[in-house]
Amino acid sequence: MIIGFPGEKISEVKKTVNLALRLYEKNKNAWFPLNIFTPFPETKMFQKSIEYGFNPPAHLEGWAKLESTGWGRYFNHWLSLKENKLLESINCTSYAAFPAAFQRISNKILKIAFQFYQPFAYLRFKHMFYFMHFEKIFLQITD
Repeated sequence: MIIGFPGEKISEVKKTVNLALRLYEKNKNAWFPLNIFTPFPETKMFQKSIEYGFNPPAHLEGWAKLESTGWGRYFNHWLSLKENKLLESINCTSYAAFPAAFQRISNKILKIAFQFYQPFAYLRFKHMFYFMHFEKIFLQITD
C-alpha cells in the first residue's frame, strides 16, 4: 500500500491505515507495509508531484537520495515537515506491526526480539501512536 500521494490529506492516510488493519483482521497471514509515495520521472504522478511543490533533483547524484523512505528530508515537496515525519513513522511502524514480517528476519536473536516487540508495534500502528521511531531502529538493524 502507498501513502503520501500529492494532495492526499492525513485523514485519507488514516483511512489507508484502517484498511490495512481491516484486511489483517480478515487474513492474519497478510502483511501490509505502508510505503511513502516516491515521484519517478516519466510517470503520470511525477508531473502532479511537481505541481504540488516537488523540486526534482538536477543531477544524477541527487536521484540516489530518492528512495522510499526519507527522501522528503532532501527535497522540497507537498508535505509539511510534521506530515513528512508522521508518514515516515507510519511507514516504519507498518513494517513491524504484522506477524508475517517475522519471515523476513534471518538473524535468530532479532527473530526473538521481534516476537516480543511485534504486538507492541501492532498496538502502536492500530492506535496511531507514532511517537518515537522504535521500529526505525529495528529496520536499520535488519537491513
